[in-house]
Amino acid sequence: MSLKLIKGFSDSDMSIDIEGAVVIFRLKSNAFNLMTDIDKKERYQKLFSVIEETPEIKVILSIFAAGALDENSYAQYISHLCGEQLALRDLDSNWDFKQRLPRLRQMVFHQDTIKQRSASKKIIIDCLQGGVVTPFFGETLSADFRFATEHMHFKLAHRQYGLHPSGGLAFFLPRYVGESKAIDILLNIDTITAKEALELGIINRIVSTNNFELECIQLAKKMCQSSITVIATTKQLTCRFKDELEDYFNSETKMMRIG
Repeated sequence: MSLKLIKGFSDSDMSIDIEGAVVIFRLKSNAFNLMTDIDKKERYQKLFSVIEETPEIKVILSIFAAGALDENSYAQYISHLCGEQLALRDLDSNWDFKQRLPRLRQMVFHQDTIKQRSASKKIIIDCLQGGVVTPFFGETLSADFRFATEHMHFKLAHRQYGLHPSGGLAFFLPRYVGESKAIDILLNIDTITAKEALELGIINRIVSTNNFELECIQLAKKMCQSSITVIATTKQLTCRFKDELEDYFNSETKMMRIG
């Protein structure tokens, strides 16, 4: 698949545009559908790989629609796994192996995507709107930059269902806020507003809702002023945690008793 074929790509889940040296992913729908469908997952990761191998591209910008990563999408995903509307339950303890298979797909999707993004020689930017629940809270911390609307909030929804903080959240969060603060957030905080996230340093900028997409694209284009070599070498020198991340995911898999 060539970059020419990628430009203008669109399906029910996402669309792709290219503006100069910036590739723009627009994620339209419930992102949990993308994670649990093997064909969709493979298509997404193949598209990412083609872009990664294209030297003229400097920035990968992902714009998530409001609602794509929020509490309702997460609740629908949990309900789909268990076949019922759920009250508060200790799901990590109660699911049998058959019920864990879609859960495993979700975990593998996040693990593969995070590894792919962390190894990228491009600038990775996530543009966040509305609620962002635990798994994607973690995954977005693997990006180089995060822009958010003033109404964006991170929701630590995993505790509601008795689940561990997946999406690499327990790996990346201490790198931003320190271990003690990270544990406090993971165990005691339900919601982090955009303003609080900016103060914590886990988002880089709050962007007006009115011109959100346009301003995010303009900010991404400004980052293209650096050469491809400068971007690639900076990423290689700052993202030196490949082995540590692999160990973390191995531990996560063993903890879930699915390895």
